[in-house]
Amino acid sequence: MLTRTPLFALIFTSVLALGCTEPDAEGTDPAGGGGNAQACPDPPEPEPQKPVAGFMHPTRVLRRMTISLRGDFPARDEYQALLQTPEEQRDDWLDSKLDELLAAPTFYDRMLEFARGWLKLPPNLQNAMANNYGQTMFRWLRPCPEGTLHAGHLFNLYRINSAEDGCDVPAAVVTVEPWWAPGTTVTVAGQFANLASYVELPNNGGKHACGRWSRMDPDNTCGCGPNLVYCTVQSHSEEYNINSRSSPHRQLWEEPARLFAHIAWHDRPATDWFLGDYTVGPKAAQSVYVRHGRSGVAHDIAAAVALDQFQQWWRNSEWTSPNDPHHDATDPLGWSEFEIHTRQPLLVKDRHVTFDPRVEPAGTLAGMPSAGMLTSIGVTTNWPRERVRAARLLEVLACENFTPPPAEATFVEYVRDPDSEGPCLHCHTRIGPAAIHFKRFTRTGGIRSPFAILGVGSWQYPPQWRDGNWPYDSSPWTRMARLWDHDMRMTPVTQATIDNNPDATWIDYLPPDQTLFGQTSDGTIGPLGFGKLIAASGVFDRCLVRRLHENIVGRDIDPQTESGYLKALVKRFVDGGREIRPLVRTIVGSEAFRRGL
Repeated sequence: MLTRTPLFALIFTSVLALGCTEPDAEGTDPAGGGGNAQACPDPPEPEPQKPVAGFMHPTRVLRRMTISLRGDFPARDEYQALLQTPEEQRDDWLDSKLDELLAAPTFYDRMLEFARGWLKLPPNLQNAMANNYGQTMFRWLRPCPEGTLHAGHLFNLYRINSAEDGCDVPAAVVTVEPWWAPGTTVTVAGQFANLASYVELPNNGGKHACGRWSRMDPDNTCGCGPNLVYCTVQSHSEEYNINSRSSPHRQLWEEPARLFAHIAWHDRPATDWFLGDYTVGPKAAQSVYVRHGRSGVAHDIAAAVALDQFQQWWRNSEWTSPNDPHHDATDPLGWSEFEIHTRQPLLVKDRHVTFDPRVEPAGTLAGMPSAGMLTSIGVTTNWPRERVRAARLLEVLACENFTPPPAEATFVEYVRDPDSEGPCLHCHTRIGPAAIHFKRFTRTGGIRSPFAILGVGSWQYPPQWRDGNWPYDSSPWTRMARLWDHDMRMTPVTQATIDNNPDATWIDYLPPDQTLFGQTSDGTIGPLGFGKLIAASGVFDRCLVRRLHENIVGRDIDPQTESGYLKALVKRFVDGGREIRPLVRTIVGSEAFRRGL
């Protein structure tokens, strides 16, 4: 039984008295009290000392509990409620308080903060490539000034003061319901009043996809598309400001951590973080997924038009998906759950996609399976190269610790493959089997080029990409040709196969003669294949338990000296369906937590 000693009671009463004031004779606050003064509590009656070896006093347990799960100290009334509870009932009182803390929105906030610190994902603007996912795929509009022919009408931001195409020049106008403000209408003037998804190319050149920004746009005839989904009225500073919660850049950076907090809050299996077909995002973040998806399906007119006409992502008044505890379900700034494949059709729902580019024809891969935060825009842009991304994700999901080799170690001379030669192999023997899954996400060059999914949808490239000639004479093409060469561990492809089909070097699943954490791949391609191996090996379960324990208790679990303790927590976590809230409850309710260990 947890008890309070008379000495502690006196010390604790003195702490409570700090800041309290006795009212004056008329019962009002004393001068300078500011209206917040409270009467000093009567000191509790001394109790006989009943020490329990090693356990902290209940008030210290309460303090530690609220700091860990709410991020602040207990309120005075919480301390008083605990002290007024009979000694034999204080354990039950603390258990009830724990349940209360786990059910409060602050638990979501603490899991968000925990995931941010665990991931250590750099802000988008620190990466010059990050803006190519969203903002350059939008066209900006702003209203024409008063006194002009099109006063108040939205116009092309870059041509609004142009002599040949300005707000005083007669032009087509259209009134339409915009995606950013459903239920209202705006009037658009000029070129962007064209709501078509496709326009005809000159000289019978076929159709041009307006939803994909390109220099092929004939005579600048493409407009904003249905419901203006290709355009935005958000200013440049709002789009790029990482400090603004309405900025897509900020939202895409937050998305992976928000997904973890969402999973914890809604009691989903923790492995959904990297195995699920869903993620979370406000309307602006969802729009970037849609723009990226639209770029990827531009080759397929039917699919592109269907995505242009898909309204669920912007009609937030109809949203019913689970969301974060701080917003209503229909709030456009709320972190609402959505299925990834509905916004980005080339990140497919199928959980077992296999494709061996060494034997299957180039251009026949229908899509890559979505994989929660592993295919999130924040992760793929901020860790843009496959080996860097793999190393960081191994550190996060498997608690890997990459350290330099010992000084006395010797290695095979490095020639061209860091996964099997030179001192790099000390780490790359572990990084390579993970990195092979992340090949297809890359920036393909050009100021308006988004991150592509190589060899999927509209992101098909002629065999000449390996020759090193324009327009393939810079990164990433030269880097891929150099580092994804024949007979490397991460590119188990013969030179003859590459000569016949250069895309074969984009193999992105672990071959059966290699393993990751002792696991053999089932052939699933892309990041989902990596996620399956991490989940099946059990390393994620152990890593999550260690990281949560470190965050809540204040110290890591030593897997060597405390293997039994770690194993017991992991077993309870797995047996409980890998839900995070019960795991947190187990840790906070443990003897280790209440002994201050």
